[in-house]
Amino acid sequence: MSYLTGEQKNTYLIINKGEWWRLLTPILLHVGVLHIFVNVTIQMLRGVLFEREWGSLHWVIIYLVSGAEGNLLSAIYFPNTLSVGSSGAMCGLFGAKLAEIVCRTFEKTNTGQKKLAYRIRKDQCKEAIFLILAVAAFCLSPMIDWASHLGGLVGGVFIGFALFGPSCYYCAFAIIFTLGGWAVTTFFFSFGIKYLSTQVEADEDLGDFCTYFTEYITEYRDIDDYQCVCKTWGSVFGVSDNDY
Repeated sequence: MSYLTGEQKNTYLIINKGEWWRLLTPILLHVGVLHIFVNVTIQMLRGVLFEREWGSLHWVIIYLVSGAEGNLLSAIYFPNTLSVGSSGAMCGLFGAKLAEIVCRTFEKTNTGQKKLAYRIRKDQCKEAIFLILAVAAFCLSPMIDWASHLGGLVGGVFIGFALFGPSCYYCAFAIIFTLGGWAVTTFFFSFGIKYLSTQVEADEDLGDFCTYFTEYITEYRDIDDYQCVCKTWGSVFGVSDNDY
């Protein structure tokens, strides 16, 4: 059996090889058709609407920051597992939507347009809370990386405060939400990276993809004659893989 290694979250390679880009690249990868179908469907149904509301720049910042923070928390709590998926970044979008709604809570509704906008935000808040609770229930499954979802959600909330804080109706709240959002986001990254680098130890088998997958398949799938021939992206393009 042949397995092509992607740029999934791999705590061992992040810590020992300095491959910090693995906090971002898992967002682009999925396991199986169902996994990518569910995530892409939700993002097409709601993510596109958020991008129209916020603008592409704000959307991309929220998506990437949430995804990275989700993978960072996952690397800390589950250092001996590989994981991929955009669920953490997707949770971050809904977290940011909640932050936006909070920031715009005190807006006046003295015109018909503002009243309509208020009702829309109220419905969006209910929808975001429902989807977050649904994801939380889904995370009870033992195969789901709950840390990635939680980290993405929390990261989305605070980067949302940082970006949408300036739109608060009252100046004091605008300052508090904006500065607080950036402060917490910066602290999350700085403390998380320091903790990951100094306090977390990952299984050395993660540095050898074939060993990791062979042990996983034989132990959890009960396939004794499993054979793995791993290829990295470097080998596919003719680049030496000696670093692995």
